[in-house]
Parts: sequence; C-alpha cells; structure tokens
Amino acid sequence: MIFTEIRTLCIKHVYFSIFVDVFLYIYKKLQVLSLYSHSKKSRLICLFLLFFAIFSIVTGYYFHCHTDAYLFHQYTQTLFAEQMKADTLGMHYTIARPADYDIAYTVTLPNYDSSSYVNQGMFLENQRKILTSIDPEQLTPEDALSHELLINSMNQQMAGQEFPFYSEPLSPGSGMVSQLPILLAEYYFLDKRDVEDYLALLSCIPSYFSSIEDYERTRARSGLFMPAYSSEKIIRQCSSILTPESIRDHSHFLMTTFQDRIEKLSETAVLTSAEMEAYTSENKRILLEYVIPSYQKLSNTVKELQASSQNENGLCYYPKGREYYEYLVKQTTGSAKTIPEIKSLLQEQLRKDYTELIRLYDSLKGCGDSSPIRFPFQDPSLMLQDLETRMKKAFPPLTATTDFIPACTVKKVSPSLADYVSPAFYLTPPIDHMDENSIYINEKSILDDLELYTTLAHEGYPGHLYQTLSFQQLSFPDPVRNLLFYGGYTEGWALYTENYSYDYAKELLRANTSHYNTSTDAQIDLYRCSRDLQLCMYSILDIGIHYDGLKYEEVYSMLAEFGITDEETARNIYEYIVEEPANYLKYYLGYLEILETKASYKKISGSHYSEISFHKNMLELGPMDFETLRKHLNQ
Repeated sequence: MIFTEIRTLCIKHVYFSIFVDVFLYIYKKLQVLSLYSHSKKSRLICLFLLFFAIFSIVTGYYFHCHTDAYLFHQYTQTLFAEQMKADTLGMHYTIARPADYDIAYTVTLPNYDSSSYVNQGMFLENQRKILTSIDPEQLTPEDALSHELLINSMNQQMAGQEFPFYSEPLSPGSGMVSQLPILLAEYYFLDKRDVEDYLALLSCIPSYFSSIEDYERTRARSGLFMPAYSSEKIIRQCSSILTPESIRDHSHFLMTTFQDRIEKLSETAVLTSAEMEAYTSENKRILLEYVIPSYQKLSNTVKELQASSQNENGLCYYPKGREYYEYLVKQTTGSAKTIPEIKSLLQEQLRKDYTELIRLYDSLKGCGDSSPIRFPFQDPSLMLQDLETRMKKAFPPLTATTDFIPACTVKKVSPSLADYVSPAFYLTPPIDHMDENSIYINEKSILDDLELYTTLAHEGYPGHLYQTLSFQQLSFPDPVRNLLFYGGYTEGWALYTENYSYDYAKELLRANTSHYNTSTDAQIDLYRCSRDLQLCMYSILDIGIHYDGLKYEEVYSMLAEFGITDEETARNIYEYIVEEPANYLKYYLGYLEILETKASYKKISGSHYSEISFHKNMLELGPMDFETLRKHLNQ
C-alpha cells in the first residue's frame, strides 16, 4: 500500500513512477521466492533482486529530487521549439540546424492577428502558472536564473496586454518595410533546404503584409495611427526599396546576394548547375509576382489610412499614452527606475557632460593645430583587428582556452536603403553557427575615420559582436535565453565599450606620430563628450516628448540652446524621437545603468576588483534587466 501511495505522489515524474513499479514487481517476486524456496540458488536470487530493488528505489529517489529540474528542461525545450516554429525567419537567425533541436517546422511568418492579443494573454497566464509550480531551489544556478528571467519577462509581457495596438511594426526607422530586405539578403544558405525555405518565405510576404495592414486598420479605428509625416516616409520606402526594374536587370541586392549564396552551394556540390539556374529564376519570379506587389499594396493601404491620423506628437497625446510609455521604457531599457528618477539622472549627467565639453573647448583654444583626425588606415577590417588587439587588457578572451576570433565581414548598406537605416548594425548569427558575422556600415552616415573606428567598436569589438559571442562561448546558456530581449543591456554595453574605443584611438594615433599632434587627445575627448552629451540630450527629449508632452516648437528651442539651429535638422530629430519612443533611452540609460552596476561591483570587490573580472562576470551572466543583473553580479 505504501508503495502505491509513493507512486501516486510522484506520478508527475515518469522515471520515478517506473522505478516504483519495478520495485513493486521485485518485492512481490521476493515474497514468492521466500515462501516457496529455501535453496542456496534461490537465496542468491533473492539477494540479487533485493540489491536491484534498493538500487531502483535510490535511483528513483534521485530522480524525485530532480523532478523540478527535469520539468524545467522539458518546459524550456518545448517553449523554445514552439517559438521557433512560429516564425521561420526568426528561427533562421537563432538556430542554423533545427533538426539538432528536434524541431520539425513548416515555413511561416508570424501574422498580426487581432485575436492574438487575447490568446497571448491566456498563453502567458498559463505559462506563468507552469513556471511558478517549479521550485527554483531545485534547479542549478544557471537554470534558476533562466527561471527567474522567464517569470520576469512574462510578468512584463502581461503588463503590456493593457496596451493592444500601441506598438508600431511600420516605424520608418526600424520597421519591417526597411528591415525585411536586409534580413532576407543576409539569410545564409547551408544546404538545399535553406534555399527552398527562403523562397517559401518570400511567398509568405503577401499574407504577412496583409496582416500588418489589418493591424494598422485596427490602430486607425482606435485613434492610434501614425503621424502623417511617418506614413509619407513609409510610402516612399515602399516605392524605392524594391523596384521591378532593379529586379529585372538583376541589379537589386536581393538578386545579387541570392546569386552569391547559391553559387557558394554550387561550388561545394550542394547544388547542380540546373538547380542553381532554376532557383535563380524562381527567386526573380517570386520577387516580381509576390514581394513587389505586396509592397505596393501596403503602400496603398497606408495612403488610405493617412486621413485617420490624429496625433503628430508624442505618445502622451494618445489615450493611456503616458502609461504605455512608462511600460515601454521599462520593457525596452530593463531599468527599474521611474520616469521622474530617470529624468533626474539624465539632467544631472547632462550638466556634467556640458561642463566637461566647455572645459575641452577651452583647452583646444590654446592648441595651434586642430586639423581633422586621420587614421593610418581606413580599412574597416584593419580597424576591427586593431580593436580586438587593444581590448585584451580589459576584456576576457572569447573562450577559456583560446583567443579564437570568428570571421567578421564588414558590408556596405545598399544605396536604396541608406536613407532608412541606422549608421551601422550587427546581425546576430545563429547560436549554432557563430563563425560568420556581418556588420553593416551606412557610409552616408559615417563622417570621418574616428567615427568609423568607434562605430566598429560599438558593433564589433568589444561591442555587440564580442558580447554576443562571449555569452554563448563562456556560458553555454539554455537556448530559451535567446527568446528574451534586453535592449538596455545590449545597447548599453555597446555604448559602454564604444567609450573605451576613444582611448584605443589615442593609443593607435600616438604610435603613428605622423597622425598625432598636441591637440589629438583633446580632440578625441571632445568627440567622446559630444557624443555622450548628444545621446543624453536626446534621451531627455524622449521623455519630454512622450511623457511631458513637448511639441516641436519647444523641442526646437531646446535644441537651439545647444547650437542646433537648422530647422530641417531639428525637425528630423523631433520626428525620429516621435517614431522611435524609448530608443535613445535604450542606449544611454542602459549605459548609465552599466556604470552604476560597475560602481556597485567595484565597491563590493574592494581590492580584488579588476576590469577583466567585472566584464567576464557580466558577460557570463548575459543579457537581463539591471535589477536582476546587479543582484546576481554582486553575489
């Protein structure tokens, strides 16, 4: 009877129930043998069965003690697989070989479905119940951290359920109209299945864009449609990013990059010449018959909805807009600070930066030579190599045993996208195929050698590329961690490390005397200070526009106080902040949170503090909100 009760209590773990069943069977056999046989052989059999029974129950008890660990692994594997299957494009940028994760999928893009908000809320509630039923004390420290972050993330997402249709998938700066072509151009091909998936994804774009159109119609009915100046930008993007002429004459980057990728497969005999020709023809056909008409149809829908635009200013002018902004800042930055606390922090930092800026200007007045800074080389690859070498004194190697640096290709943004994308960006590689990395440089936005060098530090070493590779190679995290996004951590880290690169630039130029003079150090410090001051000021404006309700005229007056008097420039700044709420905070507040985290860690470490130890521990913990980061880092 007692064993039946134990089995019932432990039925949630299949392995333990099996062991109890085995023990029950052996127990009954022992009873039979002891009743009907007294031979030496039978006694040996009884001893053997008794030993095996004890072994079974001890092993079962071990598994019972690890029940929550088993359930958590099953949960994270299932959650990861389901998220991957829901978005083939996202999956491809997360894992290169789905079969290695037991993921069977059909090609799909996620749709913006109005009913999905209700379903998402129910899903999150169910997932949270499952997670809270698992005892984190029964998990390894790594799994306990993943468990904590998953619950935090679900709580945050559930808070966002109060604001359906507030997010904007068509933002001119970061929306899918401009981002989708880049993601398609960088869609790598390892085998024939990848090529066929890619072509199938192109065929999914009409339904994907149609779902966005329905979503935008719902936003329009709710009084949440984008400002008219934003819709004009979207319309221009739809007509200029993809044109029939550039597809037909094979000049568009979606034609040339596809050709390059399948030629590599042909060179390794993955594809035959006939297959390569057929795929090339199919790619052209789908772009002309499916993709370009989808862009045109989306453009027409945005035109139709332009008249419904009710707000040209910040989020606070929408219903519940101020509350949504509070949620968005917390979700985007990972900071637990309130808006007034953030505002106070930024204003104090602005005063410090401005005082330093004036000091640097005054110091340069006495320098005779203040000519533009020129580097001894302008090749981005050489700059990355130089950064990788100089960072070693403050940052740990990518693995415990080697300084292996994966390949990184610096590419130019296509002219058709130059007006719509950021100055540079790093595309995160799949976690199981990290030996090839890409950094895109928008030459239209890079002004000089120093800006290129510091931008490469931000995107490459020791910025995004290094942080991404370090987390995967130092921690070997559960794949589910890749479902969680912490913009404040990642962009804050990139800005934090970018600030290091100004000192690296000084070292480089000092070693090349023909490119160095008495004013070089002060010029570089001035550049760094100006950059920080600008990001701080834009972050303050972000709060002013979206939380306090500043309009363009007030923003222009504030910008003029800092020397930005050109109306077109001021207007562009204002519109960008309206279109990308909390974006600058993601960078600058994330950076300030890292400095605060570093100061706390340094205080606790005392005489044992070192730059390498701080960076190593932070990188190993990986992306997360800053409250959780400080708690675990200080432990």
